[in-house]
Amino acid sequence: MKASVIITSYNHADAVGRAIESVLSQKTIHNFEIIVLDDGSTDNSVEIIRKYKAFNDKIKMFWCRDNRGIMRTYKIAFALCRGEYLFWCECDDFWTTNDKLQKQIDYMDANPDCGISTHRTKIQKNGKIIDSSLPSESVNGVISFDRLLRGNAYLFAQSYCIRRSTFDKHIDFSFFVRYFFVWDYPIVLELINHTRFHQLDFYGAMFIIEGESITNTKKRIKRLKLILGYAKIRAYFIFKYGCRLSTIGYLAYRFARDIMSIIMRKWYK
Repeated sequence: MKASVIITSYNHADAVGRAIESVLSQKTIHNFEIIVLDDGSTDNSVEIIRKYKAFNDKIKMFWCRDNRGIMRTYKIAFALCRGEYLFWCECDDFWTTNDKLQKQIDYMDANPDCGISTHRTKIQKNGKIIDSSLPSESVNGVISFDRLLRGNAYLFAQSYCIRRSTFDKHIDFSFFVRYFFVWDYPIVLELINHTRFHQLDFYGAMFIIEGESITNTKKRIKRLKLILGYAKIRAYFIFKYGCRLSTIGYLAYRFARDIMSIIMRKWYK
């Protein structure tokens, strides 16, 4: 199996079909599986997924009786994957090109020293399209550990292609489940210390930001938990690998700014 594409689903009956269709639209490569894992949805997401599964044997459907949360859901999904490369498409997002798999797999096959390839991604926030990617002239060779710590590397889960052997060698996801609250940020912070990242210069996915979510909230308590959660992740990796003094200074400023945003109810990007 060349690739495994993970789609996790939770109460997004309005969007999960679009995500599945965007993955099934891949025209130039066919040796892949789609792992769709529903995390205890209470809407009709499961019924929608079953309809797609009935007509396409690429889809492997699994579901949890109760909501377990994003980290435990991904732990289950990783164990189910059989592909040489791992890809993602969150249930409320979608891929925007039908040769995404081919482009990233071709690059990874030709560059065995690269553990993660990504591509340019656009964001749809409250109906407005935003290009959040690195500029074209800066795409290659700019992603670094410090840039990831600062949070301005413009990486999105929908763009990842991770070599499975690299993931298995360096990621203890059981530890991440216990210690962290978001699945992809600690993974890329760990992997960038062991392998090369490369961002390809094409648009391949749309990241949707609508309403409340773990990482997009205007509720004070939830936002405080988010800020403290990211601070915990960054502190862990700084103590483990170190970083530039300028990065520590920037993160201290950003933490103070974000705490102030809660007090003032003025949300910063």
